[in-house]
Amino acid sequence: MLGLGVGSLAGGELSKRLGARLLIAFGLVEVGIGLFGLLSLRLFAFIGSFTSGWSLAGAGLACFLMLLVPTTLMGATLRCSSPTGFAARATSAARSEPSTSSTPSAPRSARSPRR
Repeated sequence: MLGLGVGSLAGGELSKRLGARLLIAFGLVEVGIGLFGLLSLRLFAFIGSFTSGWSLAGAGLACFLMLLVPTTLMGATLRCSSPTGFAARATSAARSEPSTSSTPSAPRSARSPRR
């Protein structure tokens, strides 16, 4: 989850900075995910043999760091693919709307009767 969150933040920054070149960045991120997928079985075998004598905490940390790379890339893909997606539009629309303090918040049955 850390990688997805960090990747989402990084992808958001990329989407703000790159503008029209965002499609190229998205493609490169997807290529990175694909390369990790191609190399992952060999990498897992190497990390397993490399950390076989380590403590459980050390081996767990090595696996965590290894998986941080692809999950960060995966987190970046959504923000790179839709910098003006639904969530971004909804957030900006909510910030720009004036407050509606004159609208009653309680249902009609909870308010005092009309006279």
